[in-house]
Amino acid sequence: MDHPSKEWKEIKTEDLLKEKQGKKILDHHFRFKGLIKGDERDHEMCFLWEYNRTRMFMNHKLDFLDSDIMFPFYIDSFYKKSYRSYPPKKRREWRFVKEENTFNYEEDLLHPFLGTNEDVELGDFKGKLPTYKAPVTLYINPTWNKTKFRSLVRDQTDKIYKTLESEKQHLERRGYVFAPGDDTQPIRTWDKLLKALGHYRLYKCVGLEEHLVRKWYGDDSYIDEKTMRREIKDSLPNLVNNF
Repeated sequence: MDHPSKEWKEIKTEDLLKEKQGKKILDHHFRFKGLIKGDERDHEMCFLWEYNRTRMFMNHKLDFLDSDIMFPFYIDSFYKKSYRSYPPKKRREWRFVKEENTFNYEEDLLHPFLGTNEDVELGDFKGKLPTYKAPVTLYINPTWNKTKFRSLVRDQTDKIYKTLESEKQHLERRGYVFAPGDDTQPIRTWDKLLKALGHYRLYKCVGLEEHLVRKWYGDDSYIDEKTMRREIKDSLPNLVNNF
């Protein structure tokens, strides 16, 4: 498995081996730089791929329901190579669920997208599947042409959104949890998790001292060991037992 390990550390200097100090290796295995700019999906897939590679490296047991169709487990021997070692064109072909329909249910106004109001198995942990849409009923006269319909929707947008908010609150009272909106900057969330993972690999998998972890991660590294350990524990709870 091409994964950071104690074999990546020079015994005499206790520093990263010279052949592992190149920008490409650092970006692929620790910094996770070079992902498709502005592509949340690419960032999320990178984290799922690399996080589970590290868990397999640490000998975690990763057998759970539907693992044979869930990304990245359905990709043969995914753990052997880094996510960034595959070109963007290839990464765009992958799906979160093997053979999943590429139809965009979230943006189609005629299809519901309701999650769960009870915890379900989500890989190696439990949680609620998020809800993306709330139902709003419109009463449309079949004799209206498209121009009139678009005009009526535009004129009554505020009323429609008021009804939508009411329906959303109704679902939340029933226990449904809505997915966060675009303004929550989801790419930043994945970057935060990847940053913690990169530090964990340098610190735990390779076994470098804290000052060398900061040196090889770069300018965006955590400011000290206390911050690094806190961020890793908060971001990667399933790796804490090995920390």
